[in-house]
Amino acid sequence: MFRYKLSLVLALLLSFILAQAGAAYWSNKVATDHIQRGQTSNQILQHLMQLGTEKQQLKIWLAEYLLLKDGSTLKRDVRFQTLDNLLSQLNQLTAQAQQHSLTTQDFAEITQQIKVIYLFETNLERLKNALRSWDIAKIHSDDDGWTLISQTFDRVEDTDLRQLIDQAITLQKERTERYEQTAVDALSMLKIVVLSLASIGVLLGAMLGVWLLRTLSKPLAALVQSTTAIEQGNLSHRIEESGPTELKILAKHFNHMAVSLEQAQKQELSSRQLIETEVEARTEALAQALESLEKAKHQQKEFFANVSHELRTPATAILGEAQVTLRNPNNSPMEYQQALQRINESAGYLAYRIEDLLMLVRHDEKLFQPTRVAMSLQALWHAVVRQAQLLVKPQQVELRIEAPNHSHWEHLNAYMDLDKLLMVIRIIVDNALRYDPQKHPLSLTLTILESQWQIQLYDQGIGIQADDLPHIFQRYFRAENGKRARPDGLGIGLTLAHSICQQLGGCIVLTSQTQIGTTAYLTFPLEEDGDI
Repeated sequence: MFRYKLSLVLALLLSFILAQAGAAYWSNKVATDHIQRGQTSNQILQHLMQLGTEKQQLKIWLAEYLLLKDGSTLKRDVRFQTLDNLLSQLNQLTAQAQQHSLTTQDFAEITQQIKVIYLFETNLERLKNALRSWDIAKIHSDDDGWTLISQTFDRVEDTDLRQLIDQAITLQKERTERYEQTAVDALSMLKIVVLSLASIGVLLGAMLGVWLLRTLSKPLAALVQSTTAIEQGNLSHRIEESGPTELKILAKHFNHMAVSLEQAQKQELSSRQLIETEVEARTEALAQALESLEKAKHQQKEFFANVSHELRTPATAILGEAQVTLRNPNNSPMEYQQALQRINESAGYLAYRIEDLLMLVRHDEKLFQPTRVAMSLQALWHAVVRQAQLLVKPQQVELRIEAPNHSHWEHLNAYMDLDKLLMVIRIIVDNALRYDPQKHPLSLTLTILESQWQIQLYDQGIGIQADDLPHIFQRYFRAENGKRARPDGLGIGLTLAHSICQQLGGCIVLTSQTQIGTTAYLTFPLEEDGDI
């Protein structure tokens, strides 16, 4: 029963909506028709005004032709073509306006405009015949020319054509204004109709809402009580589908909702399992991290073993030399001097390794703070060359020195911690010597850039593989061919050199090819000021 009442009310409401839509459509059509008539009338007005303008331009051409004896007819033909196009469009527009005319007055006014257009067409044909004939070229008198202009342009069938066009334009302006006002009135009426129908629709909707509220409040209250079990989380509970058909459908929908909620709960359990899987994955990642830590510990143990070997080797050499020398009391002064020289070299090597380890510890503990002072580039270069010569001399390796060709480079200055710079020089020269078993010459070059100075050390040793170059500054890293050539390395020298260069405001870059050699580039900024 309730369904039938509701269907009846909805049918009435739908009928009203359709009536409202029909009224709005009709009002909109009326307004659109008036607007279209106004647009057509406005186009006719524009074409009439343009028609008068084009004819006046043609008249000006004829006057210039008669006065200047200019034989060009291109402008005349263009004007004729424009006038033909305008007359054709005017015929179409007036026919359209006559077809959509509403009143006898409107029809009569359009007929009058058609008559003016016809007279203009007749006059245009006369103009074409007159201006395209050879008679115009025979005019020698100005009076004859102006008579031709007056008779041909301004008169047709004993009628003043200018006056007719002016009247047509005035009439068309009145028609355009009238149509525009009619369109405005139609739009106002459309607005009133739409607002009125909307107000009635709102009122009917409110009445329907009140009726539905009163009709459904009690059954819905009973249904809410039945859904309390579901609200409390008992998703397996189902509402009994009984009573009126509408309430049965509603109970059925509630049961479907309970099923959906139950499925959502299952999905939540599935999501929880997924989270547990993610936790397991994270646990595996942590295990991998722990494995990496164990690997780091292994590297640390290997490092300590290398350190022990690096320190034990020169210490053993020192002890061995001393014991051998002491066993033989008959050694000559030269033999004692040679033994002390070997002991001195081993002690120097041991001191270098200890200094590297101390520098590494200071860097880890953030205790490394270079003290940069302003120095002349000449003094820096001499110190670098001296340090390199001291290192290559015991190895009997040739050192080739190349100073820059830059004029007055000796007067350039730079801020530098000389001790730390010489430590970097010692590291790269020592590497060049250690990994060149053939003892090829080394090249040490100073280059002056735009605002920087650069030290280049080139050796012809075993080189570094391309895959190892990106990792060469990592702590404890040693290239594979380096391990084979010298198993006793620590893998910290280039790490320290890289760190020291950064602390000094510069950088170190290595380029290398296996079995060809390696070039180390140390680049630092120049001082912006002048002399020290």
